[in-house]
Amino acid sequence: MEIRVTESLGDITIREDDGSSEPGISQCRFVSYLTNGPLLEMNGIICSEFREVDDEYGGGGAVGIFTEDFVDQDDLYPYVPEERVRQDATVVTQVRAHTTTVKNSEGVEEERSIVHGASPSDVEDHDVAMTDPEAASDKRPTKPRRVKKPTYQVRKEEKEFLLQELDVLQAAQLKQLKQQAAADAAKAERERSSVQKELSREFLAGASHHHQLSLVNIQSALSGYVQHVPFEMWIYLGTDVEERRQTLAALKARKLRAAQLYIVERTRFLDPVSPFAEHSRFVAHNGDYCALRFDITPYEGISSVRKVYDALYHYFSHMEIWVTDILGDVTIREDDDSAGKGISQNRLVSSLTNGVDMEMNNVMYSEFREHDDEFGNGEAFGLFTTDFVDKDELFPYSPSERVRYDVTAVLTVKAHQHKKLNAAGKLEHEQVVVLTRSCLIKLRHEEIPLPFETAHELRESVGKWGDVMLQTVRQLVYR
Repeated sequence: MEIRVTESLGDITIREDDGSSEPGISQCRFVSYLTNGPLLEMNGIICSEFREVDDEYGGGGAVGIFTEDFVDQDDLYPYVPEERVRQDATVVTQVRAHTTTVKNSEGVEEERSIVHGASPSDVEDHDVAMTDPEAASDKRPTKPRRVKKPTYQVRKEEKEFLLQELDVLQAAQLKQLKQQAAADAAKAERERSSVQKELSREFLAGASHHHQLSLVNIQSALSGYVQHVPFEMWIYLGTDVEERRQTLAALKARKLRAAQLYIVERTRFLDPVSPFAEHSRFVAHNGDYCALRFDITPYEGISSVRKVYDALYHYFSHMEIWVTDILGDVTIREDDDSAGKGISQNRLVSSLTNGVDMEMNNVMYSEFREHDDEFGNGEAFGLFTTDFVDKDELFPYSPSERVRYDVTAVLTVKAHQHKKLNAAGKLEHEQVVVLTRSCLIKLRHEEIPLPFETAHELRESVGKWGDVMLQTVRQLVYR
């Protein structure tokens, strides 16, 4: 693994394993020199097994399984938290074959065996807390060089010097006490958070195996109900330009309200200023490639909600330019003039690098409020929500020529108060602007037969336009 990581990511990674492994069991200890500076360490145990015939989990065929968990405490090879970021991973990967019915290049249905891999994982990074002893030390004033002077003058100067030194020492001691108090407060907060995590972990560990499997079973069942989101609405546009404007305007208030309420419930039990990302990809029952994404992106050092909102507005207004420039997929905008204030219809056609043509017909609603008591805590609040046009009589889809790209999304921009240690070691409140995003993406290709490699590439890249958006906004905000 260390060779692949080094070659693919450029992060020089070294394996530090010992000889304590058994067949099907290996302890993987890695140290990685990341390109952005910090050292990263990982200490995990991997158990693996391959069965040629497995009736219980392999459907009578072959099945392979890998499971990994991190070492909580290693007395022989302890973690180095003051020097390295610790990455903990809990992963299970299963490989087995399934039989499915697909259409070949001639349109005839045939059975095909496809190897599937399933790999849910949980990865946690532990931040490094390092101190600079030189920065923490206080410099004493240098005693002036002695010159031959009368005794009374020497004693007077010594007294003045000692008084100055006393003031410096008292100031240094006071500074040290303040830093220690702030550090103790921060440590107490970290310990409280750690205790909460440990209690949650012990609670889950103490639950019966049956109850844990029941929870996983519910998660699996719910995975089949994400082909639609609550704020998705059916949109039909006719050929009359004025009627199109009226239709889009009539949907605006209802669409914005539904999107805002969805974000409130989706983030109810999450830390609003902690980076968070959740991403799942799946194939729907009708064959659509789907991706469900949710993430929280704080912009540290940025206190202006308007600045982030304007960066998003700029991206959506020039999306075709950014996508073409960053991904290399030549994208053309084909909008008309049927939009109104805070409303835009985005019709884009993109020629992907793999030869596939893709089209998008979306309606976006946006709104910025300087003061919002309900959703912005009395401060500024920005909102974008988009939905795809189900049927457009004036600009119909071309399902036999283009893959259809449908997006239903909501993005909110608001400020939150965040506690952090300043340079003097004091706890202070800092305003941080946070972008929260939830989107469901569908790629529809029912009338276009796609080769396996092309289909696989489309599935893997279904969320890349969203990545371009985050990259663009970061460039605009911090430039």
